[in-house]
Amino acid sequence: MTNNAPNSSTSATMTSSSPGRASLGDFIHATPDMPWLDDAACGNLPLEQLNMFFVEAGRTIASSTIALCQQCPVRQDCLDHAYRNDILSGYFGGVSPGRRRTVSQERAGAAAEPTFS
Repeated sequence: MTNNAPNSSTSATMTSSSPGRASLGDFIHATPDMPWLDDAACGNLPLEQLNMFFVEAGRTIASSTIALCQQCPVRQDCLDHAYRNDILSGYFGGVSPGRRRTVSQERAGAAAEPTFS
């Protein structure tokens, strides 16, 4: 996931199986530096649903969002992206922004191993 919203030139290049409904996967094709997003559990979400990963300070992330991250096969890549790019908001790789500020990347990464049920 990334917290950069697509600009108008990127949006114009997106294609989607549903007219007017771009998915995160569609956005990713315009972002070649993050190929791991093709395998992300959130990759088929419409862009307008990505707000589920961003909540106001003091609010709790939905359990369905946490569950989506927990079963994601590229959870570590997502978490690494947040640390590498100093992303200060959003739930990335199953780790909240507050936790990313207080825990090292290595320690957070150890907890980010995907869990499959």
